[in-house]
Amino acid sequence: MRSSVQILLFLSVLSSVSAVAAPVVVSVCGADELTPTGLTVHRGERWNIEVIGSSPTCENGKHGDPLGRLKPCDRPDCALWADGTRLDPVPPTGWEKWYIRPFNYKKRVRSAHWYELTGAVGTPARQTFAIGARTPANKPVTIDADGELYLFANDAPGRYGNNYGALRVRITRAE
Repeated sequence: MRSSVQILLFLSVLSSVSAVAAPVVVSVCGADELTPTGLTVHRGERWNIEVIGSSPTCENGKHGDPLGRLKPCDRPDCALWADGTRLDPVPPTGWEKWYIRPFNYKKRVRSAHWYELTGAVGTPARQTFAIGARTPANKPVTIDADGELYLFANDAPGRYGNNYGALRVRITRAE
């Protein structure tokens, strides 16, 4: 009886480890204030979050670039999304201009660039962090809170309706 309980516990631990090790790919729509990843993360864990491509529209087929500037991309180096129609499409690292600095206090994550790929743990957010064009080779994100992991474009609250395109992001637990 005791050995069967130990085996069940071992199998339970083994299945949870393999579930964490599998990469999760999420489409982060620029027009969504939060994109749930379906991953529950915990304080002290380290996660690799990397852009692997982009799409000119969101998964639901909406929020396509009306000017046709965005093209499908299956590599990190060509991944773009658009913050409105007056600016050129931007990479996951976002953008900054001198004339917008007086409005930096409106960004959801002030330490990140405008329209940078950004993450949050929990709702309301207990931790926020810039991601940009991070790759596993250049530093995983260390989690400082427990909760679900969300991704989003760093914009002002309530200003997401004019955003276009989506980034494809792969998330894996760092070893």
